[in-house]
Amino acid sequence: MAAATVVFVAGMSASAAASCPSQWPDWEQFKARFISVDGRVIDSSTPRAVTVSEGQAYALFFALVADDRRQFGRLLEWTENNLAAGDLTRNLPAWQWGRRDDGQWAVLDANPAADADVWLVYALDQAGRLWQEPYYRSLSAVIARQVFARETAELGGLGLGLLPAPEGFHPAPDLWRLNPSYLPPMLLRALARSQPERPWGRVLDSSEQVLVGAAPGGLAPDWVEYRPGRGFSPDSITRATGSYDAIRVYLWLGLMAEAAPERPGLVRHFAPMLELLRADGWPPETIDALSGRAQGRGPVGFAAALLPFAVAAGDHALAVRLAQQVAQQRDALRERYYDTVLMLFGMGWFEGRYRFAAEGDLVPAWSRAC
Repeated sequence: MAAATVVFVAGMSASAAASCPSQWPDWEQFKARFISVDGRVIDSSTPRAVTVSEGQAYALFFALVADDRRQFGRLLEWTENNLAAGDLTRNLPAWQWGRRDDGQWAVLDANPAADADVWLVYALDQAGRLWQEPYYRSLSAVIARQVFARETAELGGLGLGLLPAPEGFHPAPDLWRLNPSYLPPMLLRALARSQPERPWGRVLDSSEQVLVGAAPGGLAPDWVEYRPGRGFSPDSITRATGSYDAIRVYLWLGLMAEAAPERPGLVRHFAPMLELLRADGWPPETIDALSGRAQGRGPVGFAAALLPFAVAAGDHALAVRLAQQVAQQRDALRERYYDTVLMLFGMGWFEGRYRFAAEGDLVPAWSRAC
C-alpha cells in the first residue's frame, strides 16, 4: 500500500461510513497460505502443524467479512467433524488438533477454549443474520448455551465471569486464572442481546472489571489471577508479562464502535501502551504490566493490532505510521499465522472492510450501500 493510500484510508477509518472495498487480497492470501482444501486453518510453523479452535473461529469471522460463503461452510464443517466429534450441538470444539507422536492426526488437547467459542458463537449468529441463514443462528444459540453452562462461573465479588476453559483455571477454591484478551466487549454485548434467556449482560459487566482490574497501570497482562476479597494480582505462571495474548486487548478496544458505551473509558485507561509506542517507534514484544518496562521488538502483527486503537485514541498520525510499517512488511508476515491474523483484523478494519455497531453487530462493507 502506497503512503498516499494509507493517509487516505486513515482519514476515513474513524467513521463507519468508510468506502466499500470488494475483493480482499489479504484474505485470499490467507486462504492460499493457511487453509487446507477441506477447511482446516494450519499453523505450519509448529512441529505438529497444529490447528487451534481460535484459528477456525477467526477464519469464520474473516470469511463473513469477505462474504465468502463457500469458505465459511468448509471451515464450519471441518471444525464440527474434527474438533467437535461430529456434533457442535453436543460438544464444544477441542482447543488443539494436529499430528501426534505416532504420526496420526487427531485432537491433541480436548479442553475447549472460551475465546474461540465466543468468536464461533458470534460468527454463526452474525452469518445467520447477514446471510439470512436460520440454521446458523440456531446453531449459534445451541453452542452459546453450552458456553454459558461450561465456561462461566460466579467469581465472588466480581460477578458472573467467563473462564478461559471448562477445566484447569480454578486451581483453588478462592483462585481463578483469567485471560483479559478472551473478553472482546462488542462480542459479549452482541451475545447479551441475542441470548436474552441467559444473563450474558452480567458477563459483559464483569469483563470490564477484569480488563481494568488486571491492568492497574493501563498495560494489559497476558494472564491475571483473581481472588475474592483480595482482587487481582499477577499470574503466578506468567507474572505480569503482557505479550502475544495481551496485544489483542488493545485490538478489541480499538475495534469497538465509537458509540459503544464502554469505549471512551477503556481507551483512556489503556492509553499508556500508545505512550510506549510513541517513545520507541515500534511495539515492544513484551512488557511488564506493573512496571511498564518494555523488552524486545514485537512482530509486525503487533503494529497491525494497535492500528485501530491508535485511531480510537485520536492519534491518526500514529495510525498512519503503523499502517505504513505494516504495508512495508506485508509479504513477510504472510508466512506467520498469528501475525497474519492480527493483520487481517487490524488492516481489514483500517481499510474499511468492516465495522462493529454500538450493540455489537458486524457491519461488513458488502452489506452497506456504496
